[in-house]
Order: sequence, then C-alpha cells, then structure tokens
Amino acid sequence: MTEPTPMQAQQPPATQDSQPAAAPSAPTPAPKKKLPTAAVIAIAAAIGLVVGLAGGLGGMYLHATPIINQQKSDIQDLNTSLDSVKAQLADANEKLNPQEDPNDTGSNTDASGTGETAVSGGVEMKVLEAGEQPTISFDTCGDGCSNGQYGPKTPDANTKYWVAKVEVTNNTSSPMDITCSYPYEIVALNSKNQKYTPIKNLYQVEGNPECNAQLQPGLTSTVTYPFQVPLDAKMVAIAFRDVGDVYSGTGGEDNYSYIVTDPNYVVNR
Repeated sequence: MTEPTPMQAQQPPATQDSQPAAAPSAPTPAPKKKLPTAAVIAIAAAIGLVVGLAGGLGGMYLHATPIINQQKSDIQDLNTSLDSVKAQLADANEKLNPQEDPNDTGSNTDASGTGETAVSGGVEMKVLEAGEQPTISFDTCGDGCSNGQYGPKTPDANTKYWVAKVEVTNNTSSPMDITCSYPYEIVALNSKNQKYTPIKNLYQVEGNPECNAQLQPGLTSTVTYPFQVPLDAKMVAIAFRDVGDVYSGTGGEDNYSYIVTDPNYVVNR
C-alpha cells in the first residue's frame, strides 16, 4: 500500500501595497491609509439597515407569538448579513492598514495531533477529537430556529460528516460570538489540500454555544464543527486564522495556523 504524500500547506500570496512615487522638498510622515469615504458610508448604511430591521422584528414579538420561530429565523438571517459586512470590512481594513495590525505577529504556531495547542493571533485552539460520523445531533426545530430538542441529522446524498471537536481560548481584547459571528476563520483540509467550511447554524449543534453567546477574553469554550465532505475525501487537518475585530480596529492574521489530525501528514511552511 502506497504511503500518503505529506500535506503541503499552501499559503495565500502576501499582498503588497504599491506606493506612488513622490519627491517632497522635505520628508514628511506617511499618512495613514483610511477606507474610502464612500465605502465607509455604504458599510454604515448597510449596518444601519440591518440593525433597524432587527429592531423592527424584535418589536413585533408581543404581537406575533405564534410565528416566533419565523421571526427568529429572520433575525438569524440578518445576523448573517451583518457578519458578511463585518468580514468584508475587516479584510479591507487589513489590506489598507497592514502597518497597524497589532495581532499580526507572524509567529503563528501549528500543532500535530489531538490535544496539542495551535495559536493564531489572539486565538488558541486544540482539537479534542476528530473523525467521520454517520449523523450529528442537531436541533429538530428546523432551519434558523431552536427549541432545545435534538435528533440525528444525516448528511446529504454522496457526502459524509467529518466532525472536529475543538477547545477555543479567547486571548483577544474583545468578547467573541463563536456560533453566529466571525471571530476567526476555520476550515478543514483533505489530503489534496482542498478546503471545506463548517455547516451553517452551528448554534443548532447539540452542546455548542448559543447564538450571540459571548466568549469573554481569557476564557475557554468547547465547540463542535461538523464539515460535510465528499464520500471519498480523506480529511487530515483543520486550519484557522484570527480575522481581527473591525469595531475595535484590531487587525487579523494573514496566514493560517494548522492542526494536523492524521499522523501520516505534516505541515511544511
């Protein structure tokens, strides 16, 4: 039997900001780059719209109890839209202000095997267990709602669940909403270095933090990440990256940190 080929972790090319040539009569400090005014106005308008809609839905609670599950579903969709805006703004801020990234130390650490800790910026993570599962325990309420009752959920046709149970420690300066926000990016990798994102509605997985539950700085939480992957996929690792906090102006990390779950594979940086 042929041994698996060591995994070659591929890093995204580092971005380079071009600087226009200038010849001032005397040296002057380089101005800090800022987001274009139009982009800031557009993002602010999008956030205002999302917050306004969420407030309107909340105000209807007393008069629409019979459809509260649908209301919650709508609010979750609005949260998802806001998270998308935050993620885009965070990426834009990181590209325009690379010199102002206090968390981007360039010293991210990897880990091999379960129980070993890897670090990306202000996020520490270790895999407690990982492997294939025929089903996952999922909230029976339906898409976008929660009733606290759980049952087995099967994967789609021609796919399987590969599930990683991880322990996350928040060493940033702000609370983290792990299941309904975007505190860090996490993906699973197969032996071909193909990346897979977790299933949606992580708060509906039994044992996971509730939506909008805040993991405070210095505290630790356990999170289960189910990934739906092809039947023939050989999953070998997870990768994660601290994306920073656009509200506080904290920059994120450019590169992934890896936790290898298959002893036959290694990360070569």
